[in-house]
Parts: sequence; structure tokens; C-alpha cells
Amino acid sequence: MVSPVQFIPIAEESSLILDIGHWVLETACRQLDVWSRNRLTRDLSIAVNVSGQQFRLHDFVDKVESTLRKHQSTRHA
Repeated sequence: MVSPVQFIPIAEESSLILDIGHWVLETACRQLDVWSRNRLTRDLSIAVNVSGQQFRLHDFVDKVESTLRKHQSTRHA
């Protein structure tokens, strides 16, 4: 096990944090989709941490909106 205190600075220095952040967002949205199909879990919500590097991306909001739309469309299909 590696502590986030050790791992996150290394990921940020190497820019891997952007790929990790994208994966986390995709995974969280996919999980919400799974939960939405079960009456016992459909009202659950989820939160993710976002890196400062992600916030500085010029298209960060567009990427978040696109990911949310992608997974909402499968939920309501």
C-alpha cells in the first residue's frame, strides 16, 4: 500500500494525475449507472476529488459534462 501523501505528489509531478483523474471520473459515473438500476441504490450519490491540474485544463468542464452525458444516456436508454 502506498499512502496518498506519497502517491499524489508523484502523480502530479509526472502529469499522470490527469489520466488518473479521468479514470476516476469515468469509474464514478459508471458506478452511478450501475447503482441507478437497483431500487435499493438508485438514490445514492458519489463524490470524487479533482486535482488542481485538472481544474487548470481549458476544457475541464467540457470533459466533465461529456462524461456525465455519456453515462446518463446509457442509464435512460
